[in-house]
Parts: sequence; C-alpha cells; structure tokens
Amino acid sequence: TVPLGSIDPMPAESSSIKLEVGDCVVMYTDGITEAMNHTREMYGMERFDRSVMECEPEPQAVIDAVHSSLFAFTKVMDRVADQTLLIMHVTGED
Repeated sequence: TVPLGSIDPMPAESSSIKLEVGDCVVMYTDGITEAMNHTREMYGMERFDRSVMECEPEPQAVIDAVHSSLFAFTKVMDRVADQTLLIMHVTGED
C-alpha cells in the first residue's frame, strides 16, 4: 500500500461499476488489517472480509462488526495505528 501523495506520480488504471440501491462500499486503512494480537499475528484480510460479509450492509453495522471482530482478535480496545473505516451506503434518496 502506498500513501497518497508520498511518491512521484504512478501510472494508474481506472474502472467503474454501477452501484445499486442497498449496495455498501467499504474503505479502510491498513491499520485495521495489520493490527496484531499478542502473538504478533496480523488481523488480515480474511478476518476483515468475513466481518464485513457477515453483517447487514448498513454503515453502522459494518463499523460495529469490524470493531467487534478486531477487538476480539487483538484483545485490546486501544488503537496503536491509524484505523479508519469509510462506509458509503446507496440509499436511492436524492
């Protein structure tokens, strides 16, 4: 993962998808997937994906599911690294 603006411009590819009402887009920082437990095992993408896929596609439900899973894994409520979630939910409202 490369932080935005930290290196010379890199070639980028773009694509697009059509979001439908009810879709939920989840963005996160690596502080979540790289959080470690007491044996220095990382939380990882598999646990992250599972926590997101097993909850309702609502922003607060996603946040709660990820935090619950993350804290159960690390056994601590402190955040030692940047841990940011950005959830967008398509509602169909204007």
